[in-house]
Amino acid sequence: MPRSKWFVSLTAAIVLVVSACNSTPSNGGTPGATQGQILVLNSISKTIVQFNVDDNTLVPFGSTFTLPANYDGVAMDILGDLMVTTVSSFNGSQVIWGDLGTGQIITTGFGGASGGLANPGKPTLVVDTQGTIGALVGAREENRVYISFPSEQNAILIADDAGEFIERVLPFGQLIFTADANLDDVGGTYAPLGDTRMKLFRFNDGSQFDDFELTGAKNVTDAVFSQEQIIVLAGGSFTPQFLPTGDGAVVVVNAPDRGVRAIRALDGNGLAFEPGRNGLGYVVRTNAGTFDSTDIVTFNFFTETFDRGPANPIQPKDADGSDIENCRVASALVDSRLLCATFEDGSQGRLVLMDASGNFLDDAPIGAGASDIFVR
Repeated sequence: MPRSKWFVSLTAAIVLVVSACNSTPSNGGTPGATQGQILVLNSISKTIVQFNVDDNTLVPFGSTFTLPANYDGVAMDILGDLMVTTVSSFNGSQVIWGDLGTGQIITTGFGGASGGLANPGKPTLVVDTQGTIGALVGAREENRVYISFPSEQNAILIADDAGEFIERVLPFGQLIFTADANLDDVGGTYAPLGDTRMKLFRFNDGSQFDDFELTGAKNVTDAVFSQEQIIVLAGGSFTPQFLPTGDGAVVVVNAPDRGVRAIRALDGNGLAFEPGRNGLGYVVRTNAGTFDSTDIVTFNFFTETFDRGPANPIQPKDADGSDIENCRVASALVDSRLLCATFEDGSQGRLVLMDASGNFLDDAPIGAGASDIFVR
């Protein structure tokens, strides 16, 4: 596909990034009627499951979507029934496109002798003015940015030398932002080489436009647009024994000015960041120097501050009133009812529905290795 077509149309695509979790079904339907309201990705069981909420009850929707046997990804993006996710270099780098309604899968690659080593991160769906859908992905091993189309056998290179470990790529008018975790993947330690970095590239020719550091922010794991701000989750660093050091943060970046507006310390490591349907972002955080105990911090996109901060987090509760300590990802419905997907590696996890304060309402089995949630 000609790059020039996308060069003039990526401005419209930013709408998808700003409100990805609020997307309208592509077939004109409504969640709950033709599509599931809540979708959970299970990386270990290699499935996506869907649910609706009826009063305070989780109701399974449709059939379980099964991903390929080599799947090892941890993130997805969704528009209507179209899903995109990625496979890492360990299992042969690929972009996986799927139709959640029919179960159909299309697999695309990166081409060339080293294409299997690209190691793509979280994909970002973009749409041009003609309705053609693609996905921007950062190749963490190759330090490149690509755009993948389900109609093309291999992704198309956009920019080279785009960072050391690119976790997310976001469109911004005729430019693209890369969120670079700046990790030592070459040495195999995956320790931070320095602070998280943002780079901008011109979409039409891949030339670099600007770059800047998020001073004090280590290991970016996700980033989303909110108006003209980019909200970045810096997951934080780890000890040599791979224990969290507690230096995660939420960083507010002004996209037009290309500078940091604020850094909000998490007092823990950030494991996941998901926009809720209620104007809040939900950060699952380590809270005891271990990955075995988590809670939830909420971020207000409008005030750019915490709503429930590190000193007053939400602690999800089980049916018996005990703490649910293994939430992996969390989000919320329009009315702020909370959703938490628990992580289990050897058995089925759960999707837990709670009130806004984290009190148990209902749960349902989801699969093993929950790693992403999408609410619409």
